[in-house]
Amino acid sequence: MQQHNIASVNEAVNELYADSEQYEELRQSIEDFDNFDQIALSQKLEKHELMEMRRISALVYKKNKRYKQSIELSKLDKMYRDAMETARDSGNADLAESLLRYFVDADMNECFGACLYTCYDLVQPDVALELAWRKGQLNFAMPYLIQVMREYTGRIDALDKKTIKKEEAEEKNKSASNDYQPDFMPGMMMPGMPGMTPHLAIGMGAPMPQQAFAQPGMMQPGMAPFGVPAPMMPGHF
Repeated sequence: MQQHNIASVNEAVNELYADSEQYEELRQSIEDFDNFDQIALSQKLEKHELMEMRRISALVYKKNKRYKQSIELSKLDKMYRDAMETARDSGNADLAESLLRYFVDADMNECFGACLYTCYDLVQPDVALELAWRKGQLNFAMPYLIQVMREYTGRIDALDKKTIKKEEAEEKNKSASNDYQPDFMPGMMMPGMPGMTPHLAIGMGAPMPQQAFAQPGMMQPGMAPFGVPAPMMPGHF
């Protein structure tokens, strides 16, 4: 029946597993079927005599995004790997920093170094350096600091390459615009262009038809009004 993921069935099965301390089956049930009162189960298991049951309680708190409660349970049971992974999965930099300070204050050098790597994306380099320096744990923080330096150097190199390519492209475009010289100045009208007046065209050496010199309203020889050719008269050659 549990394959139907019914809340009452899941809770009954989980309770049987918890009472019989079948923690592996209980963990698998929680992973496969999530339709049950998860917080109630966590509260029931967090004070269980069996440590594996308490780990399941921390897991369920983690699944419900109660990361701080999960970390505290893991710290009490000295399940520091679980605590580091929970801090990492939370995406909360404050929780990661708090866990780092806990390891530093307890002189857990190896855990401090491991937490720097596990929560790498959440730890600020200046915080890691300060904590390591104050407690004399620079040797344990050095691998993390080297990795950070390498990452930041790579980012700066990539930005430099982009900047250089951009400057080269801008310089190339600027040179191309300076090399281009138009055949005429802006605003100059070429012969035959619309709007060209006769005297401008003549000044530029363009041949103009005779009609171009006629004044408005003046009739030319051999032309009738409105520009129509006059009829030939008899005897007119």
